[in-house]
Amino acid sequence: MNRSALCIICFLFCSSLLAQKVTVASSQTEKVKSESIEGYSTELEGKKDEVNNQWIKFLRDIGKVRQSSDPVTISEPVFNGLVFSKGTIYSITRDRGEKTSVWLGIIPAQWEANNVDRINDELEKAVYRFGVKYYRDKIQLQIDEAQEALDAVEK
Repeated sequence: MNRSALCIICFLFCSSLLAQKVTVASSQTEKVKSESIEGYSTELEGKKDEVNNQWIKFLRDIGKVRQSSDPVTISEPVFNGLVFSKGTIYSITRDRGEKTSVWLGIIPAQWEANNVDRINDELEKAVYRFGVKYYRDKIQLQIDEAQEALDAVEK
């Protein structure tokens, strides 16, 4: 009985893993400070509040986060040990029905010209890393719940 329940749970997890793919869309335009700027976004399965909480935690690892207004701003970002003292990164989270979109972008005029391409590459990688981390955390939570249920059945 216990082994069959464990097999069914493992099968359900494996089938859900195949359905989750992280893709980063470039050239997503958002309005920031009355300017239309391009950035990088990804859509994730989940409610806006759930995704946004994890997104803000992720952004705190990048730099100083200010949530007082929309969009969220990240100042003094750090990527791969390289500190960018000038320029601000902007973040927007949008509800898309059953999915939530997270977006990162910059206003190029606020950055040194030689750093614009580099920071854009880092933003694209950051959005992708967040998508992977989000799904890993979500699956780990399901595994923990299944393990707790299995432990309860075994007792």
